[in-house]
Amino acid sequence: MTFELVDFPIHGNHDGNLIALEKGHGLPFDVKRVYYIWGTRPNVVRGKHAHRKLEQMVVCVSGSCDFILDDGAKRETVHLDNPSKGLYIKHNIWREFTNFSDDCVIMVLASEYYDEADYIRDYDVFKRIKDISLVEFSLHYLEKSYQWLNNAEIKRLIASGDVSREGQRKWFSSLKNREDYFIRGIEFNGKPIGSVGLKHIENNRCEYWGYIGEAEYWGKGIGKEVLFQIIEYAKSLGMKEIYLHVLKDNMRALSLYLKAGFKKDENKSDDIFDYMFLKLKEE
Repeated sequence: MTFELVDFPIHGNHDGNLIALEKGHGLPFDVKRVYYIWGTRPNVVRGKHAHRKLEQMVVCVSGSCDFILDDGAKRETVHLDNPSKGLYIKHNIWREFTNFSDDCVIMVLASEYYDEADYIRDYDVFKRIKDISLVEFSLHYLEKSYQWLNNAEIKRLIASGDVSREGQRKWFSSLKNREDYFIRGIEFNGKPIGSVGLKHIENNRCEYWGYIGEAEYWGKGIGKEVLFQIIEYAKSLGMKEIYLHVLKDNMRALSLYLKAGFKKDENKSDDIFDYMFLKLKEE
């Protein structure tokens, strides 16, 4: 379980106590946001979400409450009733809190600014996300991609041409010498289901591409999580912009990219594709 209770050093005397929170002294991250919660009715359940990236330190500065934490495999309850203790919650943990005392005041210190895209608000989606992995694009994935890219519906949706095994083998052999291309296999609960990556990586810009090759996994929120992970990888490379093109009638993909913050490029248009871009914020 990726959480822990942290004891804060208490400074004080007979006149009272003081606790100072500093990075490296009980606080493992830079604080970008602080908020308070109070006046909550005892049996209300708050939270009900997880975060993809954000980490939190939770302090019950007055009264008491219970935090219910779930990593997808195990569920635990932590009782908070002491302002000298903090509950450090890492990312990818489902959290709910309840059993508030009348005088309960909760202070939350967060590692990131508010970003709705960082929230996972559906527990079933949270459980699915725990089963998603981006893995090495191996020869096994090469064979699977040959099958996927020769599926008529996938070819239509990603507007790809005919794919031959010989052509794929040459392309696969070229990957080890390319710095402008990044590729990963998409795995769900150990099963290969698609491919994703970045290409044309140059001048702080890159192009996103990806597809779920197994139709039974379409519409389950997997594409959104994969896109989020690739965006974070692009940021780690120092990219300033990601761009892509998508069929105008691929409404599922268009909706995904718009929700992720991509905008249509009004300077580029044709009858078949929408061209889109995402400006990446510096951390």
